[in-house]
Amino acid sequence: MPATAPASPGSAAGGDSVTGTPRASRSPTRTCSPASAPWHDLHGADLNEALCRLAGTEITAKDFRTWHATVPAAVGLAVTAQEARATPTARRRQMARTVREVSHYLGSTPAVCRASYIDPRVFELFEEGETIAPALTRLGEHGDFGRPATQGAVEAAVLDLLGG
Repeated sequence: MPATAPASPGSAAGGDSVTGTPRASRSPTRTCSPASAPWHDLHGADLNEALCRLAGTEITAKDFRTWHATVPAAVGLAVTAQEARATPTARRRQMARTVREVSHYLGSTPAVCRASYIDPRVFELFEEGETIAPALTRLGEHGDFGRPATQGAVEAAVLDLLGG
């Protein structure tokens, strides 16, 4: 778990406690491991390389963000009432609602969320009437405190829905 840096005297309000510069002006994240380790830059490529090494397969941080958008989108579409799926207009309205909810969860805009993070097959299958609704009865069945309820059976249902 990365350690946080102590506040620098003279840090600018809203700025970085390490450099005193506004957060938006820095590109890499500053981090260190044990308290005795020196500070070093952490770049996206470094993170992705570590993920590949740990997972033993090609994977990036974006894959995690995509998964964490696709699963709640699949849940959001699955809980849509049958009458709200009756017409193409109603289905588009429900898809837009789901995108807004997921984008809020990710802290992104709906346009970026739909274009970059939610797997489009979830929407295509919803249009065809296929969702993970049957799996929602198993939501949180693992019962582990602190573990998201969407893990387990619901994630497995999303994989099945997407043909994976």
